[in-house]
Amino acid sequence: MNDQRRRGRRALALGAAFSVACTLAVAGPAIGDEHSTTTSAIDPTEFAEPGVDFRPGVRWWWPGNAASQEDLLAQVDYLHENGFGAVEIVAFSKGFLTEEGIAGNGGNGGSIYDAAPGHDTEAILGYESPEYFAKLDAVVARANELGITVDLNIGSGYLASDDSIGLEDSQNTMALGRATVRVDATGALTLVSGDVSVPSGTGQVSLGIPKPEVSPLFASEKFGFDFGEWDPANVHLNSVMLAPITGQGADLTTANQTLTSDLSAVKTYEQQPVLDLDAAQLSYPSDGQTTFGVDTSKLEAGDYEVVALYSAATGAYGFNSIIENTTTDKRNYVVDHLNPVAITKLVDGWLGEAALNDIVESRDIRAAFNDSYEFYTDRHYNDLIQAAAESQELLGYDITPYLPSLYSLYQDSFLIDGTPTVKPEYAALGMQTPEVSRFGGGSGVPLLASNLSEEESQRIVHDYGVLLNDSFLQGLEAFSTTLGEYGIDYRQQAYNPPIDTLKSSQYVDIPETEGLDEYSLKRVASGAHLYGKNLVTSEVFTLGSVPFQITPEFMKQGYDLMATSGVNNFFYHGLSATYSGNDDPAFTSDDNLYAEEGWRAWPTIGVEMADTAGIADYYASMNSYASRANYLMQSGTNSSDVAIYMPLFGALASGGGFGGGSTPLASVTTAQANGWAWDAINDDTIQTGLSWDGSHLVANGGNASFDAMLVESGTVPLETMQALQKLKDAGAPIVFVGTAPAAQPGYAGGDYAALDAQVGEIAAAMGGAVDAAAVPAALAASVDAPISYEENTDIRFGRRTLPTGGELAYVRNTFAEVATGVNLTVGDGLDACWWLDPETGEIFDAQVDGNVVSATLDASGAVALLCEPAGTGIADAAVSDGSPSSIDTTERGVTHELGAFSLEVTADNIGSNAPGEASTSKYTGEVLGDWSADGFLGHELRYVTDSGTYRTSVEIPDAADLLEGGAVLNLGTVHNAATVRVNPGTEHELVTQLYAAPYEVDIAPALVNGSNIIEIDVQPVQSNRREGLKELYNSDPAANVKYQAYNSVHGGSGLIPAGLTGPVTLNSAVESIAEPEPEPTGTTEPTPQPTSTDGSGTTAPTSTPGNSGDGGSGNGSGGSDAGGQDGDLATTGVDGSLAGFLALLGALLAGTGAAFLIKKRRGRVTSE
Repeated sequence: MNDQRRRGRRALALGAAFSVACTLAVAGPAIGDEHSTTTSAIDPTEFAEPGVDFRPGVRWWWPGNAASQEDLLAQVDYLHENGFGAVEIVAFSKGFLTEEGIAGNGGNGGSIYDAAPGHDTEAILGYESPEYFAKLDAVVARANELGITVDLNIGSGYLASDDSIGLEDSQNTMALGRATVRVDATGALTLVSGDVSVPSGTGQVSLGIPKPEVSPLFASEKFGFDFGEWDPANVHLNSVMLAPITGQGADLTTANQTLTSDLSAVKTYEQQPVLDLDAAQLSYPSDGQTTFGVDTSKLEAGDYEVVALYSAATGAYGFNSIIENTTTDKRNYVVDHLNPVAITKLVDGWLGEAALNDIVESRDIRAAFNDSYEFYTDRHYNDLIQAAAESQELLGYDITPYLPSLYSLYQDSFLIDGTPTVKPEYAALGMQTPEVSRFGGGSGVPLLASNLSEEESQRIVHDYGVLLNDSFLQGLEAFSTTLGEYGIDYRQQAYNPPIDTLKSSQYVDIPETEGLDEYSLKRVASGAHLYGKNLVTSEVFTLGSVPFQITPEFMKQGYDLMATSGVNNFFYHGLSATYSGNDDPAFTSDDNLYAEEGWRAWPTIGVEMADTAGIADYYASMNSYASRANYLMQSGTNSSDVAIYMPLFGALASGGGFGGGSTPLASVTTAQANGWAWDAINDDTIQTGLSWDGSHLVANGGNASFDAMLVESGTVPLETMQALQKLKDAGAPIVFVGTAPAAQPGYAGGDYAALDAQVGEIAAAMGGAVDAAAVPAALAASVDAPISYEENTDIRFGRRTLPTGGELAYVRNTFAEVATGVNLTVGDGLDACWWLDPETGEIFDAQVDGNVVSATLDASGAVALLCEPAGTGIADAAVSDGSPSSIDTTERGVTHELGAFSLEVTADNIGSNAPGEASTSKYTGEVLGDWSADGFLGHELRYVTDSGTYRTSVEIPDAADLLEGGAVLNLGTVHNAATVRVNPGTEHELVTQLYAAPYEVDIAPALVNGSNIIEIDVQPVQSNRREGLKELYNSDPAANVKYQAYNSVHGGSGLIPAGLTGPVTLNSAVESIAEPEPEPTGTTEPTPQPTSTDGSGTTAPTSTPGNSGDGGSGNGSGGSDAGGQDGDLATTGVDGSLAGFLALLGALLAGTGAAFLIKKRRGRVTSE
């Protein structure tokens, strides 16, 4: 929508109110008063400290109305203080302990409707009560005051739902009525099965229309509610046909039962009848008509199936939603997303609720959000789909006879929580709960088959998808238009069913994707670029990630992957509202129903962004990194060299999943390996919005442009081929890769062969196809990239064109194990270049040799390159000396492995999985190693996830000698984040946080002649503590009932690595240490068990030091990495009085983030 309606966030005077408390001490240098060049579009100050609009958000789940206003407001403050910039608020019914969960079988948390006794269900279910809206208003007001963006989920749970619409406007489904008749040689009809009236004559007769059969969806229950609501008044007859049965198809063993229309009997289909649909006699009776006309004189003897096609309102509720509004006692129906009129009613009803409307009118709500399309329905269908089928406008033929062959039970349902259970009264009739896929697809076997070939059947599926796509897009437009009338943007994940995800961005204000598969992200981002939307968000760290186990390093890699895949802001999945049950002392029934961390909406999926996560102290730093990436990738406009064709309902890659690992098209691999920026392009753009201006393919009025296009598909619509031919004839470089198109995807009413032939003829006239290996040569004269890179399969980049004519490239190394060299080629017209470090916010000069900028990029490292035309650039005062940490290749040939570390840990579970009083233990000897490993430090830290402080000292004879080349402290292997302090409490003090490999920092500026103190706080993620609590409960459930939730909410299985494994080294270009410390040796004499101390005592290891290997079961995917327990950073100092001072100072700084310098190799001295 491009009209000038009042959209999005209102112009509130937020600037003066907004002050990010987590402002870093590494703010970029201010630009001087004198400029030798025009200022770059990249503002060094804003890059160093991006504004709140660039900061990542959280999907914020509320346990209905149960969380207190005080706790909700405290979380808003916490988000502000830790560098979050947005919230998406959604009331949720999931994440509550069930009896099954207590038994260890409820790994994803249960519904409040299925919860164990004792929960405060009245409060939880009080969604949309006056009290709920009062809390929401207070929260939005506080967020507005702090500058935090607020998006509201449309209704509770997912998808868009509300009690303001009736059953008739709820999600629809397909339904069938069936009977079998036999025709003899005279044309006389007899009934074989079913319940229809059969005429006695021959010739033109009236045959009964089968009544609709009722799917198990309407005969089942979930959480004590009808899963669907069957109402004959909302079931509409659309067509009926008589089709010859030509044979028997697949056996049907499950999902093969329906109820008769009066719900009195079960019909079981044991085998598919195969129907000759091309020979069917088809009729369109009026709704309510009971017979239709057939001509038996045209029928050969044999059996025939009478099939009536109906649409039915499902009455489905939303996934994890509050099913009924307890204020109105009405069901919150999911709206029919294929019906624009129903969608308009829903939006008007939802936002028209008086209390919510007051908030919308008086506060700043940016957007309304709707999740990815995950429905409860058998087969997407409604009367509008039928009308489109009959009109033949989209397909050129009437697909109606073929639609029943697409019907199967639960085909389009997302049943991640399991199939609903058939209700007892229908089970008594013999109906069984079907076995179907939890993620859609039903049983995979339709109840009817056709005599079409497999290829022809796929063409029918495609054509049916065309109808659905058109209706889904109309639905998107209705959401956008109606929300716009309230001044609210529309944010949507538009995928899963057959839908043109790229074109959806024409209607969606903020297109959103999810997960970390770069090609899924690229698909949504490409659509945004084609249809003129700059902001592309993602719901990230979802399936495949486990709360309290996902590591900061994995998250940082995700930030970089998003930046190079077209995503320029995101929402963590996520943040649960603070809630541990009813806090009234008299309400005791839920005292043991929550884990230590409180309620968690998704206890085993995602990432925990609350302050209950041990790594929460690092979120401000991590968010600053992400914000810098977002700032860069929102600057200017997207820049691409090559368009890669993506068929309607096609994909850019195969396999993989939420965590990536998919195999891309050869065209994609070729573009990536050869340093070309690329985007996907769809049929809609090619057919209606693409032109050749003599040097570029220009898309949709200039929203995007490309030097060339690659088409890697054997099947392309004829209209697309015709458009491509015109473009190529005009001079556009269009290359077919692998196999030239030889077919189009549609059935064309059976006339597809002739259209296929035309496609092949056009492809031949355009020159046929080339192998992927020949593509670079074929496009060598066409692709003129402003910034590219020499052939490299390990590199990914995203590029932006700036208003100054400059170009920015965000570059990352996909290899997690080793560094890779990259040679970036800078195009003509770009005069000078700078490196931008997303980790520190600093800017450095980039050396251009000819037209090449070279760098060696750390394993999983990322950096941005900014190049500007002559007369434009970055002022010298804003440029730092040196180079970004991820490409620092300074030779430092002198390496010393540091030893003589001590380790101090304060926790309430040292030596036990049972929490008790907090105590402090100190260890000497070989303290570097995996806390969870067998034998390490007598197993005393195996369940500890509080931070531990490692200390040592080094003698530096001449600190000044180290300044030029640096003295890089490398921590080796860290589980999972570290804070380094050098010479704490002195004027030379350096403090820096390290949350991703290579875990190193240049400490030279903080070193002094003589003795130097090095302290390293290491923070594990929280999984091992939770594993211990789970073990504790199962060892004696009665005695440890307070930990019963961990059987359900702990997503781990076994201990995972924790602590500092090392080796810890100091690396410099010149000799750094006066006399290298000797390698530490283990204590040889028996030593006492660790005991609680007051900070002055020392406890030695209790057994022979264990190995420092990985141990445990973690991996680098973030799915089963470690998790961490909250714990204050250990305070350090020279004496007790200084320790007290530093403890106070550390607490203050931890709250503001002001002292933490997010540096790997280039530490900076801080002085307060």
